[in-house]
Amino acid sequence: FISGKWFTLHDGTGQTLLLAGLDGPGLLPGDAQGFDYSPLTVAEVGIGCEPFAHDSQCGMAERKALEVGWDGSTVTVSDRNSGYVGQLVSYEVVVGSALDFVVLECDDFPGKIMRALFFLIPEG
Repeated sequence: FISGKWFTLHDGTGQTLLLAGLDGPGLLPGDAQGFDYSPLTVAEVGIGCEPFAHDSQCGMAERKALEVGWDGSTVTVSDRNSGYVGQLVSYEVVVGSALDFVVLECDDFPGKIMRALFFLIPEG
């Protein structure tokens, strides 16, 4: 019952990803087979932060990062940060939240909080 939003926006040919984003309890929607951020690869990775008591008072959360790959490049962006992946044409990655609850004490709260935007920065 924890809802989320995931989207991708491509150009008219469907070949170029212009904008993508997520705001939900995971990187991908659980009920949308085949959804992805192509041509980007996106994975959740640990960054070695100690769990902390989350403001929600629902448990202990661990900060994570998103590892984003494209065109032979990879960037790791932790929550509340941004970065770029690519060469002349690149994508900006903005991660608002990337939290994994290692101890969850509320049954009406998601086990993860993921918020991010990916957008194309054309050459020139």
